[in-house]
Amino acid sequence: MAIGITNITTATIISGGSTTLAFSGSVTAGSTLVAGGFNFNNSTTGSPAISDSINGTWTVKKYANGFVSTFNQNTELWLATFENTAGGTPTVTWNPNGTSADMGGWFICEVTGAATPTSVDVTPAMNATTGLTPSITSGTLAQAAEVLFAVMTGDTTNGTVTIVGDAAGGYTDLVNQGDNSSSQMGACQYKIVASTSSDTADWTITDVGGIGQGKGSILISIKEAAGGAAGDLSTLIGEPVTGSSQIEGGLR
Repeated sequence: MAIGITNITTATIISGGSTTLAFSGSVTAGSTLVAGGFNFNNSTTGSPAISDSINGTWTVKKYANGFVSTFNQNTELWLATFENTAGGTPTVTWNPNGTSADMGGWFICEVTGAATPTSVDVTPAMNATTGLTPSITSGTLAQAAEVLFAVMTGDTTNGTVTIVGDAAGGYTDLVNQGDNSSSQMGACQYKIVASTSSDTADWTITDVGGIGQGKGSILISIKEAAGGAAGDLSTLIGEPVTGSSQIEGGLR
C-alpha cells in the first residue's frame, strides 16, 4: 500500500486547559497516528502530553518552547506520533504545557501504509528566525516515499497577520491561523515526497501592524512500509483534506 493520509481533523484553541479531537472515522490497525500544534502559554519548561482513548500515551517527537517571545508569555510547538495503532475511532487529548493555551491550533491524522514498528525518519533541529519567511529543512531522507509534517509559530506585534503556506513547494495546509489581533499566529502543513532529497517547508507572513518577533519551525517525516509505491498527486491538487479524505503517493 502506498503511503497516504486520511482521517484529518483540525481545530483552533480559544483558551486554556486540555484539548480533545476525535478522528473522523475508524483508523486502521497498524497505521501511524500523527498530531501537531502550536500555542501561546505561560511556561518555559516541560512539554505537552498527548494521549488517546484507545492506545494511551503518544510520543512527542519534536518540541520547542519559549524561543520566540519578548512578552511575558511564551510559545510552544510540537509534533507527536503513535506508531502501530490499534484499530477503532480514538479521541486524542492534548494537555498543553504551562497554565494556558491561547490562540493556538492543532491537527490529528492517520498515516496509512507507514512502516512498522518504527515509521519516524527525520526530526531536524528547530529553526528560528525573525524574518517574514520562516522555514524548516528536512535533510536527506532514508527512503524515497515519506510524508513530511511541518509546524511554525511565533509571537507578533498585535497586527493583522496573513500566513501563506508552501503550496508552490507541494505542501498542503492543515492549520493556518493568523494573529486575530492578539500575539500568536501559526500554521501546520504536510507533503508526500517521492525522493530522498532534502526538502524545505516554508511560509510567507504579512503583518499589517508590523512584525518584529521571532518565529520557530519544526518538522518530522514518516516512512512508507516496504513494498509501497508512491503515486502521483497531480490529479488530487485542490482536493479537500479534512474529514475522511485520503491522499496517497506524491511527487516533489
